[in-house]
Amino acid sequence: MYDRDCRYAKFLYSPSGNTDYADAVTYCGYRQSLNFTTMANRVALKFVHTVPKDVVLPGYICYIGTPPPTLVRTTATIRTPTTVTSTQAKLRPTAPSVSNCDCGLENPGPRVVGGGAASTAEYPWMVGIVNRGIDVPFCGGSLISNQWVLTAAHCMKDEALEDVELVLGTNTFGLDGKSGRRVKISLVISHPYYNVIHDNDIALLKLAARVTYSNGISPVCLPFNLRHSDYEGTYGTVTGWGSANVQGDWSKVLKEVDLRIINFEECTVYYRGEKLLSVTNNMFCTLRTDGQSGCDGDSGGPLTVQSKGRHIQLGIVSWGLQLCTDPLHPGVYTKVTNYLQWIEYNTRETFCRLN
Repeated sequence: MYDRDCRYAKFLYSPSGNTDYADAVTYCGYRQSLNFTTMANRVALKFVHTVPKDVVLPGYICYIGTPPPTLVRTTATIRTPTTVTSTQAKLRPTAPSVSNCDCGLENPGPRVVGGGAASTAEYPWMVGIVNRGIDVPFCGGSLISNQWVLTAAHCMKDEALEDVELVLGTNTFGLDGKSGRRVKISLVISHPYYNVIHDNDIALLKLAARVTYSNGISPVCLPFNLRHSDYEGTYGTVTGWGSANVQGDWSKVLKEVDLRIINFEECTVYYRGEKLLSVTNNMFCTLRTDGQSGCDGDSGGPLTVQSKGRHIQLGIVSWGLQLCTDPLHPGVYTKVTNYLQWIEYNTRETFCRLN
């Protein structure tokens, strides 16, 4: 690309394949190459320029790779304000992807440091848990395979199976009346030793039918490679639609915030003396001095860390006092690394093990 400010030329990429380019990522400037990956079976690409026809500018070559490893040809159509140009693009032969390792890949979008609205389909594993007929999630969850969602046990404690639905593939609720894809659940498996102090606060939800992965729906990675890692002092990303303040105003748009993981001893000091509250070895904590944390409604949602370009779920939002605003009480999370064998045993799934 050759236009640094996008004034005369730009390249648009819609990872969902929407030809209205509402979710498009725009590129411009002096780049040698652009590389992006999508799990969907279609994408939309558009090159737009407003340069007079008699002006000669550099061109570009588009390479598209897809399994199986066979050399094929396709026709890509690029629309501009004045012309429509058809170009032939050779597909680079690539090795087939391992389906259960297509996890933890966030979609391109601007990163909001310190908290803010997530980009469209930025976190495609994010699941909203709703009651039937209601477009407000009471908890969050994360897609870990094409038939299983991970959440907190306390989210399902008083819920009847037939009254609960999962919403996948959206980051907005209540804006257009048709938020994402609604899926029924056929089974809830809560940890048998979940108790009143929220120890073992973990549950599995089985989808009534397997979903097909797309740009807006794909799984998060589980932390098989982090079982012996110490993330004290690093930041994890929490996502959810929870209330943005103590008044309980729910967010219609998926929010994200980066929170610092603190050590176990520091966390236990904050909750010392609290009745019916205890931090166990099945938990870990985060803290932000500016008051940002998980809120009511974020419960069950994931805390992820990035490793080798992928999001890996390290925690499940569980509990905490005055979660939204009180910096004196950390947010507490279920430590997913302690439950990997339990997850595998109950789901009978094969999960990706990143090195």
